[in-house]
Amino acid sequence: MAAVPPNVEVSIVPAPTTYRKTILRNLWLGRTGDDTQKSLLEVAKFGHYVVVNWTVFEGEGNGAKLVARGQGSTIGAGSWISTYVIVFVDGRCWFKGSTLQVMGNALGVNGQLAVTGGTGEFALASGIIKVDFDKLTGVDHLTVEVYTPVFLGPCYAAAEN
Repeated sequence: MAAVPPNVEVSIVPAPTTYRKTILRNLWLGRTGDDTQKSLLEVAKFGHYVVVNWTVFEGEGNGAKLVARGQGSTIGAGSWISTYVIVFVDGRCWFKGSTLQVMGNALGVNGQLAVTGGTGEFALASGIIKVDFDKLTGVDHLTVEVYTPVFLGPCYAAAEN
C-alpha cells in the first residue's frame, strides 16, 4: 500500500451496519407536456443540454397523485445521460422534503439508474431505480430500491411503536 500524503487522514471508524431497505413501486416519471420543461440548448452541433423539472406520479392516469419532481439536467450526445434530484413533495410524513440523487443513461429505454445519495429520510442512500419505458405514452415506470443507514427520525420512531 502506498504511503498516505500528510494532508490526507485515513482512519477506521465504526459505522452503522444496519440499513433500512425502502422500495417505492408504481411511480411514473413524465417527461413530456410540462410547461416547466422548456430549456433545450444545442451545444456546438455536438449534442444537447436540457434542464429538467419532470413530474413523478404515484400511479397512472388522471387520478394519479404528484409525489415528487425530478429536477436536474440531461445531456444528449449519442445517448442521453441524466443527473437529477428526485425531490419528494407529497404530504407523507417520512418523505416530504427528502431527496434522492439519481444518475445514469436510462432515458427513453428500459434500464437502471444509480441512486448515489440522498437527504432527509434518504440520507446517505444508495441503490437503483429500475426503469421500464412505455413507448406508447413516453412515460417511465419506476421501481426505486434504496438502502439507507438507520437514523431514527420522528416518523419512523412513531411508526415502530
